[in-house]
Amino acid sequence: MKSYKVSLHIITPLIIHTGDYYSIFELLPAKDGKSVLLIDLDSAFSSMKDSDRERYYAIMDSLTSDVNKDKKNLLQARSIIQNVTFTNTDIIINRVQAHPNFIQGMDSNPYALIYKIFKDEITGKPYIPGSSLKGALRTAVLESLRYKDDQYPNTKLFKNNRPKNFQPTDFEMQIMKKDKMATFDIENDPFRFFKVSDLLLNESDVLFDTVRVIGKNSKQKGIPIYTEMTESYFTSKKDFIAQGEITIDNIGLEKFISQNKFGSFLNIETIEQSLDTFWNKILNNRKHPLNQDVKNTITELCNKNSLKPLRLGRFTQIESKTFKIKQKNPIPPDINIYGGISRSLIRGVIPAGWCGLKIYH
Repeated sequence: MKSYKVSLHIITPLIIHTGDYYSIFELLPAKDGKSVLLIDLDSAFSSMKDSDRERYYAIMDSLTSDVNKDKKNLLQARSIIQNVTFTNTDIIINRVQAHPNFIQGMDSNPYALIYKIFKDEITGKPYIPGSSLKGALRTAVLESLRYKDDQYPNTKLFKNNRPKNFQPTDFEMQIMKKDKMATFDIENDPFRFFKVSDLLLNESDVLFDTVRVIGKNSKQKGIPIYTEMTESYFTSKKDFIAQGEITIDNIGLEKFISQNKFGSFLNIETIEQSLDTFWNKILNNRKHPLNQDVKNTITELCNKNSLKPLRLGRFTQIESKTFKIKQKNPIPPDINIYGGISRSLIRGVIPAGWCGLKIYH
């Protein structure tokens, strides 16, 4: 086994959802208008006066399918919990920074789904699942190979002498094997010898904010998405660094290469070179130019600390997938690695998930 320590510098807020949500009752707007309070609901109910508890349950029992009426009642029920929290601060688990737009949305919309991100249960610090970083590295390597060999997908495939429905992963195998008729098989994927640990952040700071979809002519569309996210260098001018490890099973990989005649590209040097070529393309995306302040921050921080730029997590558009292949016309001019017309931005301005990676070897 070959192991390499890695550090991941969070440059813009990173959002990787767990699939769970905060209850509108366990996350309350604070009085300062700049933060929210994460509370222990069980303790809140235990601390209520009997009259408040009865009023709370009466409100909840009165809920109907009338959205407007229920909205008013839910806000009243939450105000009861807020009053208890403000008079008994032992209920508060944590006070967390929140953008005014997020707080305003919470105050007016009790139906808002507030997404959770991954955090360590013991320390409370956010962490980045290793699979997210592995996916970003895999994307960089495969696109670099594709670009170098000028490859485009063959969608007319057969398996066991029968037509096969094409999947983007089939194109990944075509790239790796340099074989137009190749189809994906997990047993023939050399990336299974490549592991990335979860990466734990050095700080527990998180931020609650909104993400807006920005469409054509920079117009916002749809409803805002309410979400937890990591803090970042861009939003706080403070270093947020996650530590982890990359492991390559070099013995297993060498045996695989000998048997299958491909996969020699999977080494730390090729990975680093791929990061330079692929993610710098995305950083200089002509279709969706980055906010100049964000771009300057990414460039300065990466140059200063010898980091490789990359992007992770939700709301990173097509960059978060290996390839988005146009099914109707998967031939040149492109395979759409630069994204579609719309993109999702924090506060309608900040692109999520930009990081800088350093591999120690």
